[in-house]
Amino acid sequence: IETLTGTGLVNFKATRRTGQTSFSFEGELSPKDAILRPKGFSSSIAMKEGTLLFSSLGTGFSRLKILSGSSTLVLDGSVQRGRMRVSTSGILDLKTLQSFLRSPFVSEGIRRELPRFENVSGQSEIHLKWDGEISDPIHALKEGEITLKDVSFRHEAAGVLLSGLEGLVSITPQRIQGEGLKGKLEGSLVTVSGSLSRTPGLGENRPSLVLRIASPEFDLNPLLPKENGDGEFSFESLGQWLRKWELDAKVELARGAYRTVRFHDFRAEIKTEDQRLQ
Repeated sequence: IETLTGTGLVNFKATRRTGQTSFSFEGELSPKDAILRPKGFSSSIAMKEGTLLFSSLGTGFSRLKILSGSSTLVLDGSVQRGRMRVSTSGILDLKTLQSFLRSPFVSEGIRRELPRFENVSGQSEIHLKWDGEISDPIHALKEGEITLKDVSFRHEAAGVLLSGLEGLVSITPQRIQGEGLKGKLEGSLVTVSGSLSRTPGLGENRPSLVLRIASPEFDLNPLLPKENGDGEFSFESLGQWLRKWELDAKVELARGAYRTVRFHDFRAEIKTEDQRLQ
């Protein structure tokens, strides 16, 4: 912790058995406008309500309300011996989240992937439950809902800007489901529904991605790789991805363009069969 100010009610108990040099402890903090700034985190964190529990086994939360920037979260649960069982709810500002994900609190794998996301902005209302290893937060996320509000970002692998994204994403142990997601891909308005399986495929059964995409006018040029494309988003990288996933997609575009060709009333069904795109 870099700085810590404010007041709070603290209860603390420590015990040591006879003949031992180590001791165990437990305690709780009921903050009263306590403000802290962790090392490596650019924003301060204010704790307004609830209780922070701590012991030699780990940390716990009881309706702990924290604020950072325009984010407000309520935490319940515990983090002990490398495992977390935590529920979170509130409003999350994505710029604040990006700052937090750069901090030492987060695993190196996530910090390594973070620079691949650019121009991140927007907010999300979240209700999530986590149960699993701290080192693997993606699989520890078990269920919940995320309501996206004016979310924008660019991922370097695709190279396209997704902006103004709104809609609901629901999460279960088996799937991530999106219904009526609306946004813009490089200026083209799109509506997307679909689901992504979270369970690993067994044998020849690969994880699946189901998509339904519609747009009143869509420019395909920024999205598709060039004929002789190289780099991360090329036909070769697309083929490698298709060998790992089962894809089932339906596309309806009222009007659009690809290279010098204009089209209208475009409909397509796209599936993977025998590691080929049909």
